[in-house]
Amino acid sequence: MRVPVSMLRRLAPIHDDHGPVTVETLAEVMNARVSEVEHIHRYPSREEFARWRIGRTDDGRLQVVDADGRPVTEAQLGIGNDTTHPVTLGPDVSPDADLYDVLELDDQVLEFDLEPNRPDLFSLVGMARDAAAIWGAPLHLPEGTEQDWPDESSVRIAVAARDKVPRYIAVEVEGVAVGPSPQWLQNQVRKLGMRPINNVVDAANLVMLELGEPMHTFDREQIRTGVIGLRMARNGERMVTLDGVERVLTDECLLVVDGDPAEGDGGTPVALAGIMGSEGSGVTAGTRSLLIEAASFDMATVRRASRRLALRTEASLRFEKGLPQHGVGPAVARLVTLLQQVGGPEVRVIGYAEHWPEVPEPRFIMLDPARLRQRLAMDISDTRVDEILGMSGCKVERRASGGAGGGRWRVEVPHHRPDLRIAADLEEEVGRIHGYEAVRSEHPTGRMAPVPHNPQFWLASKVRTVLQAWGLDEVYLSPWVSAEDLERYDLPRPGDDSPLVELRNPLNVELRFFRPSALPAVVAAVRENRKLHGSFGLFEISRVYLRDTDGAIVETPHLAGAVLDPATADRGGSLYRVRDALLDLARRLGVQVEVTRDALETLPVWAGGALFHPGRHGSIRTDDGVLVAVFGDLHPSRLKAAGLKHAPTLFAADLSVLYDRAGSYQPRFSPPPRFPSVEAHVNVLAPDRMLAADLLARISAPDLVRRSVRDVWDGAGVPPGKRRITLELEFNHPERSLTHAEVVERLEGIRDQLEADETISVELPD
Repeated sequence: MRVPVSMLRRLAPIHDDHGPVTVETLAEVMNARVSEVEHIHRYPSREEFARWRIGRTDDGRLQVVDADGRPVTEAQLGIGNDTTHPVTLGPDVSPDADLYDVLELDDQVLEFDLEPNRPDLFSLVGMARDAAAIWGAPLHLPEGTEQDWPDESSVRIAVAARDKVPRYIAVEVEGVAVGPSPQWLQNQVRKLGMRPINNVVDAANLVMLELGEPMHTFDREQIRTGVIGLRMARNGERMVTLDGVERVLTDECLLVVDGDPAEGDGGTPVALAGIMGSEGSGVTAGTRSLLIEAASFDMATVRRASRRLALRTEASLRFEKGLPQHGVGPAVARLVTLLQQVGGPEVRVIGYAEHWPEVPEPRFIMLDPARLRQRLAMDISDTRVDEILGMSGCKVERRASGGAGGGRWRVEVPHHRPDLRIAADLEEEVGRIHGYEAVRSEHPTGRMAPVPHNPQFWLASKVRTVLQAWGLDEVYLSPWVSAEDLERYDLPRPGDDSPLVELRNPLNVELRFFRPSALPAVVAAVRENRKLHGSFGLFEISRVYLRDTDGAIVETPHLAGAVLDPATADRGGSLYRVRDALLDLARRLGVQVEVTRDALETLPVWAGGALFHPGRHGSIRTDDGVLVAVFGDLHPSRLKAAGLKHAPTLFAADLSVLYDRAGSYQPRFSPPPRFPSVEAHVNVLAPDRMLAADLLARISAPDLVRRSVRDVWDGAGVPPGKRRITLELEFNHPERSLTHAEVVERLEGIRDQLEADETISVELPD
């Protein structure tokens, strides 16, 4: 928004203690309290302008030329952006006049970057109103904003799209003499950033920039039916706009038509409502009567049509911000006043028609001045608050209902401020106008409530610490899964009774389900990280999503991850590493668990049983049998589908079980043994499908305090269908040292226990 300083001062004569406010001070204060000032445009000096002079066009009109008599453009003069049209002068300019004074270049222009929530600032009056409030200056509104016309017209308004057109005014004016604008009007339009065209168009543009209300002037003779209609366009409908471009319309475009939309073909389009008129309907040199359109259009409709057609105009820029319905009448009255000044002595209104079915009710906000002072931390009197709100256009009714400062006030919000909706908006308005430099400089006081203990947050942090200590890195994965992954990993499919949670409006149609298991995302993460790393471990603490039997969505805290270590894959290195990490996690959380083995088809959905190798997996359950976690190598049939060469070890855990039981098991202190222990390694040749856990369960002996698997080998020297399991056994007597003979006796007892199964043979140490 361009704001000429001279025009702003005319509307709001702002002064400070030293006289008229300087441009630099004006820009600094407006930048801080109104909107960002992007640039201060300064016109060339009188000395720089001396090389230009006044000349004549071929038809005798005055224009600006260079020393060689060639016409020049606004861009060459440094007074505008137009590079194609020569700068012509008004008919009231003398050929002997000083060109610098004729163009009124002893001025500067502030260029603002405005926010969309303040449509009133897209006008000179809106800017002047804020400036007047800041400096306590009077506000002089443009003259001629009151109307007193006969409520009759030869034009009828027919609105088919009633929800898109809250208010529409059509004013018939006759006796117009279209011609060049007087120089003062050209100067003002040019300073505001538009190119002068003729007196009618320039007057409409000036009112738009003064009051923020775009209007369109039709040649009355072109409205041949006597009916001005408003309807939505039909898909594929075509129209040539004023810029000479044929536009292909959609049903999102609102049209102004010549004719009744309910009759025949719906009328001939004469304008894109709120954007641009059609070719042939505008004002020409031969126009003698006008039909002025002033309206309030639905902001979203104008915005959609403008973007759909890639057609952004000064009018659409304002309509799409949401213009108040009450601003339409004063704007059209101001335009008629200007036309009577610049359009010839015979200009008069001969008809007025209006569509305004529902007048908006006044808006009221209750404001507590004491609360305002507290929230702003400003020592500001009630009188100053009342003054600022009044300068902003509010009407304040003080109520003496008790409380500091006279109780709460009833504030009627002006129609041109749609951004003022709640009491906090009024408080911000007062603080902004009064100046943030008035905020008291003091330390804030108040009670800081202690942060409530969040056990899940604390436990998740502990989970994270344990797994990172085992060399795993935390990742963040997508909570959505595709239909293809559901089928690929044999997870539930969508359907009437499906436990899946489906998004109604997904950003990506391929990711429209919340994941019932995190393992597909873990596999995808392994595939991507495998491109850069040979071996690694990763985990994610997140959630899985399923519906219960009643259809309610259940979000369960979940842990999932993987370890890929091809170098130790043959010896089960990653499998045992994952097992030990999960057992360590449970121990550190204070949960008593044990390693078991479950049939894959019996596992819950979150465990993703179909992803695991049927012979290389395990489960972890609590001492009362509740499933905590599942781990195992990726199934060979899923390996190729996942795009992997080596199988990672996956794991998934229900954190809600660990969280609920955290601290339930307290390990007891056992004193160190008084006498040395004896360790022995026993080689067992067993069937390759026998579980080591089953083997260990068969072992019992006096003074046996520990038993574990030391190693597993199924390579050279081992018969087919067998594998050699090395058991590590520890014996300790609490009262004395065991003799060699006693240990041998116990080992022979264990051998007898195991070889009771004919498929097992035991080799004792020498």
